[in-house]
Amino acid sequence: MSKIDLSKVSAVCEVKDFNFVNEFLDLGWKLISTDNKFTYEYNPEIRKEEKLNFTCYSVVWAEKKENIKYPQNYIENTSPF
Repeated sequence: MSKIDLSKVSAVCEVKDFNFVNEFLDLGWKLISTDNKFTYEYNPEIRKEEKLNFTCYSVVWAEKKENIKYPQNYIENTSPF
């Protein structure tokens, strides 16, 4: 993995879906880390919460902020509206 000048980073995203990560990478984002995380969700079949593991990918845009390109699918699925 090539070194990234962190002083040039203008955006950081954490992504749980590997498909989104691939789209970020295709647009020029750089993968800086992966981490195994977990959350708890209620499972109605067993009538209690269960622990769900997932991988979290951290990607950075290491270019000028005005040139940031976000994947369309990411924009559609993370919109606050």
